[in-house]
Amino acid sequence: MRSSPRKLLALFATACALALPAGNASAEHVRCGDVITADTTLDSDLICAGDGLTLVDKAAVDLAGYTIQGADAGVGIKLGYPAPSDFADARIHGGTIRGFFYGIEADGPRGTLVHDMLLERNGIGFRCNYAPECRITSSEVRNNQTGIRFEAVDAGCGSGSHVVDNRVHHNAVGVRYAGCNGTISDNRIDRNTALGVSIEDHGRVVVVSNTIDRSGDAGVYVWYLATVHVLGNRITRNAGNGVHLDGGSGPYAPAGEVRDNRVVRNGNDGIRTTNVGGGDTVIDGNRADRNGDDGIDVDVGEYGGPIVVRANRAFFNLDLGIEADPGTIDGGGNRARHNGNPAQCVGVSCKWKEAGQPG
Repeated sequence: MRSSPRKLLALFATACALALPAGNASAEHVRCGDVITADTTLDSDLICAGDGLTLVDKAAVDLAGYTIQGADAGVGIKLGYPAPSDFADARIHGGTIRGFFYGIEADGPRGTLVHDMLLERNGIGFRCNYAPECRITSSEVRNNQTGIRFEAVDAGCGSGSHVVDNRVHHNAVGVRYAGCNGTISDNRIDRNTALGVSIEDHGRVVVVSNTIDRSGDAGVYVWYLATVHVLGNRITRNAGNGVHLDGGSGPYAPAGEVRDNRVVRNGNDGIRTTNVGGGDTVIDGNRADRNGDDGIDVDVGEYGGPIVVRANRAFFNLDLGIEADPGTIDGGGNRARHNGNPAQCVGVSCKWKEAGQPG
């Protein structure tokens, strides 16, 4: 039997958690500025004027419920230089980091796992910079400028970095990918004051089975050559568009698929594409209801490629259920009713199946 994406990603998250060391190192008294080269368990809080701790070798840091507190500068836990080139698979878990420019920063090493952490009131809660296969799981990330950020502009992130089973809330931007591949799955991303999820610059990212709501702008915003698969999410009550694939006005359009999402009560369009190209973009099987403008709005634009719109349902939106520019491919099966504009759909054909009717 073929497993669903949700089941596969849940198994991945469980495997990450099981990868944590079975036995902790003895509690040690460490100080701000210490360099960690072996498994370490904190025995007290740390209050640091500059950096907290630096990892330069494969190691696990267990905060054991303690807090590393900064003074709005430095890095709470830094992984990277002067680490050896084969530095990989560090683990950080079990406590709180607050009040730093970067709460946790992985700059180069492979396979960093952050698990069961609270990252709050930092400039960036967790940053991975040219650091392949970063993972953050089962953590709470709140009240940062950017909650979680992966970046490797024009270089990619190896086999990808993963954000799984976290609560990400009350940041300016919840999760940002810039030039990285990865997966954002099974998270609650809510009440971020700007964007819930921002994806840009060549990355290939799967956004699956999340709840993304009450962002100050778009729930999911994608631009500049990124390829995104937005699958099976609940995207609600964001002040801007629920999902926006934005190619702007130039020839650098993103592409991907927006499939099987429930996109409800967003302030502007439920799903919007602007000048999106690539020829492989599909908007399929979504439910777009009660949004503040159109349920689905497809703007092909000067550089946009063909977009397939099929099997979507759009009810009770303020304007049209679906508005699609010429050049949109009508994949059939779209349905719309009770939208504010009596045309219901423009650019694709929409039907309504009455209760009890076949087909």
